[in-house]
Amino acid sequence: MNAKTILQTLEKQDMDRRDFLKYSGMFVLGIVGSRTFLGMFLPQEVQLKPNVQSNESRGFGRSRYGV
Repeated sequence: MNAKTILQTLEKQDMDRRDFLKYSGMFVLGIVGSRTFLGMFLPQEVQLKPNVQSNESRGFGRSRYGV
C-alpha cells in the first residue's frame, strides 16, 4: 500500500478522538523509530577534537589592560 491509499482509507474511516490520537501516536513513533533504527546501520562521522594546549590563559590579568 502506498501513502495515498493509506490516507484515503483513514479519511473514510469513522474515528473518535481516542482513535485519532492512537493513529497519530503510531505515526510519530514510526517516524522517530525508523530514523533511530536506520541511524544504527548508517556510518557516522566521528569528529575528535585535537588535543592542543595553548600558552595563553583566559583568566584575569591576561588581557591587554589587565593587572
